[in-house]
Amino acid sequence: MRKIIFSLIVILLLTAVSPLLFAAERVVSLSPNLTEIIYNLGRGEVLVGRSSACDYPPEVKKLPVAGDYGRVFAEPLLALKPTLVVTEKTWNDSIAQNLRKFNIRHLVFSNDTLEDYLTATAELGKELKADARATEIICQTRNELKWLEAETKGIPEEKRPRVLVVIGETPVFTAGRKSFINDMIELAGGRNIAASQNQRYFACSLEWVIEQQPEILIMPGASPEKVRAFTSRAAIKDLPAVKNNRILTDIDEAALYRLGPRTLDGIRVLKQYFSGKSSAGRTQK
Repeated sequence: MRKIIFSLIVILLLTAVSPLLFAAERVVSLSPNLTEIIYNLGRGEVLVGRSSACDYPPEVKKLPVAGDYGRVFAEPLLALKPTLVVTEKTWNDSIAQNLRKFNIRHLVFSNDTLEDYLTATAELGKELKADARATEIICQTRNELKWLEAETKGIPEEKRPRVLVVIGETPVFTAGRKSFINDMIELAGGRNIAASQNQRYFACSLEWVIEQQPEILIMPGASPEKVRAFTSRAAIKDLPAVKNNRILTDIDEAALYRLGPRTLDGIRVLKQYFSGKSSAGRTQK
């Protein structure tokens, strides 16, 4: 009887203490995609700070800003007393250097492939005691990716529309073969004309764009004025995409540029548009 009572007391103590231990975790996310992953894991309450670019879900904007993309704001960050800072890998390691200097534990995640999203979900799930939710998300995501691949893998190369993602206009900046955006286009049934370049992102000349003859331009969130300014250039206006008014603007920038829970939404929008079943984002001439 005493053993049973003792066991019950231990269970009650652990039940009471474990939330306190969990609540002690204070996380600052300096990458929008990681912020979304944390909320998707159901652990948004551990976040105490964010980067200036972290804007989704909307409630995250109530948190204090502790940095920009690729840069730490030392005093605001230290004032938050984080136990963990998470960030994505950038072109330099200045964030990591600063965090080591401040003796703050940090995790850095890659964001080059769709698999990197699943890896980040698994690792953050383990770190934030949300393993079950992470497993659920990963299984659901893998199943949908398999379905998308099965739906489009039979499309012959010549039947896939030639696509150019216009990340920047002057110069034209786009996503190459090593980017997850390239994977999104392929899964959606398109052909990224920049896949010929073994890079993540790069600037390209207008002459190169003309040579590739894209049939679809993707300009997420671009206003009609911005689209007209770009497509009125002598080198651009005769492209098949412009002549046929195949310019997709009505796609959330975050769904295309931010590797995370909304990436699947982005692939669905692309797939619908590539198939011709959607006229979303076709600009008016």
